Amino acid sequence: MSKRHGWTIIVALAALVALLVAACGPEMATPTAGAPAGTPTSAAAVETAPATSQGEVLPPGDLPVDPNDWRTLGEPDAPVTIVEYSDFQ
Repeated sequence: MSKRHGWTIIVALAALVALLVAACGPEMATPTAGAPAGTPTSAAAVETAPATSQGEVLPPGDLPVDPNDWRTLGEPDAPVTIVEYSDFQ
């Protein structure tokens, strides 16, 4: 057996072992232990952070739909209307 062939086998086995370890490992990190159950928490720890705003949320309403528009699919009087905005840049 040549040295080159031996190294090829070692590298292939190492890669196989690495894949097996990755596949058989835990899916998520184990959560760390927090405060014990009997320990009271402060009010600051209980409050949640405000959600980040992505703009004003508009109330549901009627969206004008032109049934002759080439971008429109389905019935104009459907109970649900889905509008998709895309940016292809």
